[in-house]
Amino acid sequence: MASNAPVKVLVTGFGPFLDIATNPSWEIARTLPASMLGLGGESIQLIDPAHPMPAAYHDIKAQVASLIDTHAPDLVVHMGLDVESGRGVFKIERSAPKEGYHEFPDIRRKVFTRFENKKEFAKAPASLNTSLNIGAAEEIWRAACAPITLATSRVSQQNAKKGKRLERQNVLVQLSDNVGTYVCGFCYYVALLHLQSHTGKRHATFLHVPPLETEADVLVGVRVTEEVVRALAHVM
Repeated sequence: MASNAPVKVLVTGFGPFLDIATNPSWEIARTLPASMLGLGGESIQLIDPAHPMPAAYHDIKAQVASLIDTHAPDLVVHMGLDVESGRGVFKIERSAPKEGYHEFPDIRRKVFTRFENKKEFAKAPASLNTSLNIGAAEEIWRAACAPITLATSRVSQQNAKKGKRLERQNVLVQLSDNVGTYVCGFCYYVALLHLQSHTGKRHATFLHVPPLETEADVLVGVRVTEEVVRALAHVM
């Protein structure tokens, strides 16, 4: 994106859900810097809301639209926890489905019913893809993250405190097309549809992060997220 103006990037993370009291997606989002340099030397302004995104369908629908309308970002990166991800695996999602959110109740024990879906999304496509060149971004992201490592486990960190060698593993970053039909998929679909309707572009993606148990783990997640933002801004 060639411009003298800063690239504005809205980044969100989710709050608690299920038995997850501390959601690493929000811990990453709130720890990100306010600004950083892009790959071409451009200024990137990171917009981080004051509070996490509630894991509740109706709140998500209202807040995603409000945040986009208020901040008019050039790029949106929503983040959420993938409880099934292996340690150190970060995924950027290609697309989000329109339906399926009637199956799993949110933190308020509510679903987004089929009637609501038909009323709110009307004739919107059954799925929406990001309009970003996600393949090119993934290649840049993977190269940038190649030297980033994560402690292999809590046990190894405890051993390090006892003077034993800290074992580390490389993080793994990859493309995915399985955002799911819970709040992550819903958030992504709402963002893509709102951006399409108001800007004509779907410059958004969803970043699934793995469980990150310690402050050091979260700082690794911050580094990985900074690199995906740089990569995505570069291919806009």
